[in-house]
Amino acid sequence: MRPGAGDRQRDLVRHRRPVQHAAAAAFTEPAELAERIARSRSLHAAVGRAVAGRFAAAGLDVRPPQAAFYLYPSFGAWRGPLAAYHGVTTGQALARHLLDRYGMGVLPAGAFGEDSRALRMRVATGLLYGDTDAQRELALAAPGSLTLPWIAAALDRIEDILAGLAPRHRAARPA
Repeated sequence: MRPGAGDRQRDLVRHRRPVQHAAAAAFTEPAELAERIARSRSLHAAVGRAVAGRFAAAGLDVRPPQAAFYLYPSFGAWRGPLAAYHGVTTGQALARHLLDRYGMGVLPAGAFGEDSRALRMRVATGLLYGDTDAQRELALAAPGSLTLPWIAAALDRIEDILAGLAPRHRAARPA
């Protein structure tokens, strides 16, 4: 060891910044942290399954969530009606339509390197947990988080958006 190297290491340990203390605590995985992670996983899984269920019930292809905080539903089955009724032929156009008409923010598959014609969207679920810290904390603590008013309302809103966009709810165009 070089002269003075031990002193520098002791100084680094003594003069840690708050973020370094937080990282050190996280790596020890205290019981409170492990419990919070478990509750977060449970909340995320429940909300992710519920959102995926709404897309599947509408007739869209969507894989159940695994570990990511988003879903990736395909609107490919609705390609014809989306083009005919809304002029939507690309993922970007579908994302724009969902935002402009319904206020639903999603990202098109093309933003992640897929063909721009792919009608797949990246749909994040994390914002459904609540608008405030208090709501998010309640969602983490609640055994039936899907019944909390703000989460239930968000799920209903997704269902309503999909029902309004679904081809089966469109009247045939006059000849």
